[in-house]
Amino acid sequence: MLTIIGLLYSCQKGLFDKSYSYDPNRIYEVGELIKDPPFEYKVNEASITKRDHKSKYLTINVYLINYDRDGRTFEPTMFILKDSDNNTYRPYSTDKVTVTLGHGQSITGGIKFLVPENTQKLRLEINTQGHINKIDLKL
Repeated sequence: MLTIIGLLYSCQKGLFDKSYSYDPNRIYEVGELIKDPPFEYKVNEASITKRDHKSKYLTINVYLINYDRDGRTFEPTMFILKDSDNNTYRPYSTDKVTVTLGHGQSITGGIKFLVPENTQKLRLEINTQGHINKIDLKL
């Protein structure tokens, strides 16, 4: 009986790599899985969805999964976009505004940003648990 309880507990802890070491200088690419226990996430795609004479409208499609035993809330405030001049842009819209994911639950959705037309070299920053993981976007 104790063996079964131990097995159930270890299954609840999740499947992430416990040897993970956060590197604040690492830059990820679109499509690369980021393991930041108890979460994993990746940017599936980044695209310009509309342009006008002053602005670019970007949609960034992101996948998130929670391996924590407890529910975790994900909000648009976790995501910021920076350009080559270090200007910061916050999302103006998301497919799912705020969502709480239970153990093993995942979500895929779009995060929308509005940036000036002449903006160059964009980098998405995702802040989880005080870790800021950076993804270079190629548009």
